[in-house]
Amino acid sequence: RSPEGLEPSRYTAGAKSVVVEIDEIYSPSFHVPHYTVALTNEKATLEDVGCNCIVVPCSMLRPHVPSDLVQATPTSGGAAPARSRPASESSHSRRITLSDSGPERHSCRNVVEGDEDIDFVEGEGTREITAEDIETLRAVLVCMEEQPSTLRNLLKCEHLTDAPDRPIKDVYSAVLGDPWHGMDRPKFPAKHEVGKMYSVAFSEAMFCWEKCMMEELKGHMRDSGMSAIEIEKARYFNSSQFLACVERTILQSSLLYWRVRAVFVTYGRMKDSKTGKPLFNAEAWKKADNLLKEILLGYYSDPPGVPMYTKELKPDGSIAKNKYGMDKIECCRGTPRVEAFHKNLEVSFGGW
Repeated sequence: RSPEGLEPSRYTAGAKSVVVEIDEIYSPSFHVPHYTVALTNEKATLEDVGCNCIVVPCSMLRPHVPSDLVQATPTSGGAAPARSRPASESSHSRRITLSDSGPERHSCRNVVEGDEDIDFVEGEGTREITAEDIETLRAVLVCMEEQPSTLRNLLKCEHLTDAPDRPIKDVYSAVLGDPWHGMDRPKFPAKHEVGKMYSVAFSEAMFCWEKCMMEELKGHMRDSGMSAIEIEKARYFNSSQFLACVERTILQSSLLYWRVRAVFVTYGRMKDSKTGKPLFNAEAWKKADNLLKEILLGYYSDPPGVPMYTKELKPDGSIAKNKYGMDKIECCRGTPRVEAFHKNLEVSFGGW
């Protein structure tokens, strides 16, 4: 049960969340994800939660770093500190206590679902992925490699502006659009049966995997006993281990335009077998058309010579490795780091 006065009244930990017990609070204005105050419907803070048990995403939990450089936040003047106090070796008790069951043993999804519990926020279909779906995806990927003169005829669509009749000139922008926000703009029904396949195809069109890194990872996976079809399914539908160590490139406009257009034309008109409705409505087609125009202006392509990845470091400063011994990487595209900084500002000063 949730603490008194908070909504939802009951909250079940899912696959990527865990029950924690709070025994001491250092940041009373810190917002707790997914909880609201029942009377005001405002975001709940640690002060609202109190010393009780709550469910939080596993991503919020951080391991203890045994370093003398990590100091507790001072509490001079009797004012509440603005950020959570880091754990230290002199701590007299555990700040967070995990439940005995652990997140991996829960069979239920969260009653209130957030981004932490699903792979696709938009368009997570209800049926299983079939061999026919995989073949359709492969056909789209093959189509992306065709010559522009061929694609211009193949990818005509009444819902999209006609493709350029001249070779596309590659241009680059000093200020780039966030590729995730761009991909999220054409909305579609959450339970449309081709929604997941569309999301996978769109990601494959927008990003091009680095071949040498990809082959190295696939080799390790084959050596571990995975079959070719298992590796392919993992790449398309459980890509986290690929994203952790294989770099991706957003290609120049002359290639990216046709790849993305192929996805829109192929999947946008596909109908759901139950509702009979296509994946895209008029508004989604409008957003898709605008995205293609932005691609032609170079708003998403990686500028030449600008590195988009850094190595992921462990707390001791060494490079983190995956289970196969490959270096783990971090991507600097988009706005997540800026959004995280803004969230820290809101958490730190929102209660002042």
